[in-house]
Amino acid sequence: MSVEEQPATEGGDRPPQSSTSRLPRSNSVKSSTAENPASEENRPYDESVADRAAECVAEFREEYPDLADLPLSHEHGQRLREELVDEEYVEESAGGITEMDDEFTVRRLDVAEPVTWADAIFEFLTTRQAYDDGLTGVFEDRYDGERFRVPFHDCWTSEYGDEQAAKNAGAQRQLMGGTYPENEDSARSGEHVAGEWEDVATIMLTRTGSSVPSDRRVPPVDHADAVARTWSNGGVYDVVRNAAEYHLGLDTEEWGYVRGDDVHGLDAENPGVNACYAHCHDAIYIDVGATDLRDEFDTDEEVRTAIESVFYPAIEKHVAECEYAKPDAHTREKAIDVRLDLEEPAGYATEYLRLNDDTPMMEMPPEMQAFAAIEWAQNRQRVARSQIFNQAADADRCRQDKDTAHGHRVTRNAAGEVVCAECGSPVGIEADTLTEHRTASDGPTVAADGGHSTVVGYRVGESLSAVEARQQAERLAAGDESATADEIMGRAMIDPRHRQVVEEVLGEADPPPEVEEVYGEGKPLPAQYELVEIVNPDGTTDEVSNVGGGATTVPLKLPARRLMQETRLRHVEDNHDSRESSRPYTAGPSAHGHRQYPVHMQCSKTGFATYEPWAMARHLAGEGIREPWHAEVVLEFSRPDGAIVPDVFADPVAEPPEDCL
Repeated sequence: MSVEEQPATEGGDRPPQSSTSRLPRSNSVKSSTAENPASEENRPYDESVADRAAECVAEFREEYPDLADLPLSHEHGQRLREELVDEEYVEESAGGITEMDDEFTVRRLDVAEPVTWADAIFEFLTTRQAYDDGLTGVFEDRYDGERFRVPFHDCWTSEYGDEQAAKNAGAQRQLMGGTYPENEDSARSGEHVAGEWEDVATIMLTRTGSSVPSDRRVPPVDHADAVARTWSNGGVYDVVRNAAEYHLGLDTEEWGYVRGDDVHGLDAENPGVNACYAHCHDAIYIDVGATDLRDEFDTDEEVRTAIESVFYPAIEKHVAECEYAKPDAHTREKAIDVRLDLEEPAGYATEYLRLNDDTPMMEMPPEMQAFAAIEWAQNRQRVARSQIFNQAADADRCRQDKDTAHGHRVTRNAAGEVVCAECGSPVGIEADTLTEHRTASDGPTVAADGGHSTVVGYRVGESLSAVEARQQAERLAAGDESATADEIMGRAMIDPRHRQVVEEVLGEADPPPEVEEVYGEGKPLPAQYELVEIVNPDGTTDEVSNVGGGATTVPLKLPARRLMQETRLRHVEDNHDSRESSRPYTAGPSAHGHRQYPVHMQCSKTGFATYEPWAMARHLAGEGIREPWHAEVVLEFSRPDGAIVPDVFADPVAEPPEDCL
């Protein structure tokens, strides 16, 4: 059966909406709904945004009619942004505890269903358009009341792409070598750095999954979730780490990764059945010079083949753990690519992850808009790096800052690593002539917020003992301006390791420069600045109290789907899914080696009987039987005489809560 021929109600709690979109419905565009009307001053802007978004959705619907009305998810409990969930409540009367108490009415959430893919695209485009048009925030200094504006960016703006590309390039320079960009504000403009790794290999892993694994379209959020989660929850990362550290003998600072999500079908003449769906790229970098590969093999091709063999099990792990991943789409030719000769290894990852595109989202192809809506629906992180890559990027920025000296002051972080006190990175510290007297004590370090101390008097990365030494030196110096460092250290019994701190107080040593804020280049605002106002692209403003504090997600509540997932009905559905025929349960061999026969299901409470598991699930949910244990109590399965019901029907079922026994 083709995707277009699927029954309208199959696989969900209710029939999907008609092919006519119910757009516009966004509560983020004030003119889009009667319940949320626009004010006169921002109506033209809001209406123009809504009109353009509706055009984008119409284009998506025209090019992908089989995807437009697909619900975002079929998974009970799946969390989505609240604006993408339609909630339905029922009012019920409840009696008092005693006969003297009056009855009262309660409002209960009955169903929480996802919107369609087309509706999600509209919500996404209208909600975030302000970022492309110049959304800014007004911040106020809590101490002197000074105000200033900072532009806002999200992960789809070109500024964000530039920042991610710069971080990748910075990590490459520090770890693999490279040239600093020509910039008059950079302390290292045009300078070449060798990097800490001798010989670099890039391993690109591509993880994906079929969006039509058994002639049924998988909802896009469920598909993206299944593909992505094998990295951490499915064990792919563990296989990668074992390959690098156990099989190749690398230390944790001798390998790293940059990974992210990408979209199928973009800029393709034949986008294929997976167009608009997500897949993952994992760029793994290793220091070949720290392995024995060059000693064991004579040619680059032999080294490349050996590395591929070591890391390919990570792809096999993905296929084993992701229910939608097919072996034929994850062969060595398709799913792993090993390079030894890349001049810009980090640029390879940047290109794959499409991080640097200055096209506004409204002008993007429909495939990118559909993919971005899915990422947005779950508030997913588009790009992730290993710790060593983040630390290398921090060190690179610190070294380019004219007002700092990377490693001039050092301390120990919570993990015991010696790190630069300015940027908190351990990368390159040993190369900067680390001396013990400049290292803070082994005690706990000050907790910092975004690279800035949250307690007055503390320096970034400075230990508590160093802070105390600074405070004592300042107190004694204020009472005796002629006191020397030796005198103050003796009178206050200051540890000799903190002599640098005392000399800074007395002006006998060059004081470490304060960290200069460079907003929009990866450095967050310190805690002393408070967001007080949002300035919209059309010039109107919103008070912060009217602006949300981040994305709010809510779980889906799909009663029939839950019964299908958590009762013995799931085994009937499994048997149905394994059949090539559109008629369920016709005679034929099963995966258990038995012959399949119709399975008769009956509800002992109502007498309703059927051979269709979805019909039974919807009936039970409609009768208020929502808990799996309750459904198991009333469910009865029968079979024709002599037929064998597969052993899976003997699986233990959910036990009722103790207070219901």
